Amino acid sequence: MKTTKFFLIATFYLFISCCYSQEHLMFKNIPLNGNIDIFASELIKEGFEIKEKNENAILMSGTYVNRLCDIIVFATKKTKSVWRVNIYLPKDTIWNSIKNDYFELKKQFITKYGKGKSYEFFSKPYKEGDGYEMLAVLLENCHYATYWKTQRGMISLNISTFKKISIKYEDNTNSALDEKETSEEISKEI
Repeated sequence: MKTTKFFLIATFYLFISCCYSQEHLMFKNIPLNGNIDIFASELIKEGFEIKEKNENAILMSGTYVNRLCDIIVFATKKTKSVWRVNIYLPKDTIWNSIKNDYFELKKQFITKYGKGKSYEFFSKPYKEGDGYEMLAVLLENCHYATYWKTQRGMISLNISTFKKISIKYEDNTNSALDEKETSEEISKEI
């Protein structure tokens, strides 16, 4: 009887702790959670500097994956909770260079997060090897992206139209909070 009672109590506390201790996606070992200013101060400790700041986003510069980059930290409208981080590596104007960087980073992410879901192709009239790959990038006809869906959130790696590699970390819990707060704000206006 004591064993059963102990088991039920232990199960109850485990259930309660699981409900209240939500895990968040991590960026540079910092959870995408909490106030945007506190999150930014943690990044400053990691060597990042603030370039611009507004109510719901902070643009910072620093080093990520051994490269100088710009990052944008996004916060929810009302509670100012961090829900997404976008990273932009330096601009590249040579197709083979940006493509090689993409695949090198993809290997690193695969090592940590698994295979992911990839889309790597050009839209007509462009194709790899035609000499117009970077024009295709600029005109949104180059589609090189990989997505990793984890229990905590979504991570994406892609070649952006800005001729940069873009990496995004989006936390599930706070992304839902952002949608809720945005919806509430719109509802008040209509």
